[in-house]
Amino acid sequence: MIIEETVRTEGMTVSQLVWAFLKRKPDGYVEKVFDLNPGIAAHVTIPVGTVVKLPVEELPADAPETVVRLWD
Repeated sequence: MIIEETVRTEGMTVSQLVWAFLKRKPDGYVEKVFDLNPGIAAHVTIPVGTVVKLPVEELPADAPETVVRLWD
């Protein structure tokens, strides 16, 4: 599945867009975004109004987080 996201903020990079969309940056995800959006790598920042395709089905599950308690 692919979701299309429109860039609304000036100065947005692909890495920042991935972080804003997922709240994390999985390994290799930015490269997949570049593969789905040919020509987007020609710009340092993504122009406002550009529609960027983001893959959703290939997201790896993160390892469970370890909770550290300072006081018991």
